Amino acid sequence: MGGKMLEKTASLLSVKAVNKNFGNRKVLFDVSFNIEPGRIVGLIGPNWAGKTTIMKSIAGLTGYQGTIEIDGQKVSKTHTAPLKKVGSLIETPGIYPYMSGYSNLKLYAQGTSAENLGKIMEQTMITEFANRKAKKYSLGMKQRLGVAIAMLDNPELIILDEPMNGLDPQSVHSMRALLRSLADQGVSVLISSHILSELELVADDLVVVNHGHILFNGTKTDFFASQSHGEEGSSIVLRTGNDS
Repeated sequence: MGGKMLEKTASLLSVKAVNKNFGNRKVLFDVSFNIEPGRIVGLIGPNWAGKTTIMKSIAGLTGYQGTIEIDGQKVSKTHTAPLKKVGSLIETPGIYPYMSGYSNLKLYAQGTSAENLGKIMEQTMITEFANRKAKKYSLGMKQRLGVAIAMLDNPELIILDEPMNGLDPQSVHSMRALLRSLADQGVSVLISSHILSELELVADDLVVVNHGHILFNGTKTDFFASQSHGEEGSSIVLRTGNDS
């Protein structure tokens, strides 16, 4: 009768000593960080930093060595059940150009109610162009549609790779407000960028990565405190470029 009670893990996402090779080239080196429920974590780094590779590993899109757990359950190629709690927009969203935005969204919806679908469209500001064919969308429109797809099925963790890319200032402001609203509802968000100012106004925590190594992992406040003292990582994040 004295069975040990299992405790719910404090972290929704736990990345532990993750390594990754592409052939003979090693691109991730013992990457470790956690995301707690309701926190927005900014993953930032320059060209070839490894941000997208980290996100693909978490989303089950590429293999890796190490441990990735979602809500205490390990993610692997043979154990993908935890990924049902994850919505993601990584690189260019998978959008069918000759279908409307609404039709694309419905294609991914699978069981999402019409009411929830309408709510997501309003939150991501795609209602006004939802009936246009996706081939006529600007990059910013495609990004917003991709975020809407990631929000389907009410995920507990949303992974967004450069979601501000191509957005006008008003849309960037709206995107930040949307992410904060999701976090306030307990959703965890992992968002990447190579531009510090994009994350500064929305992230709670920052993970700085360069050449596959984690240089900083902590709160945004602690990061800027370390920056003011000239610690490693302060100049790295100010560079720009495409990611690996």
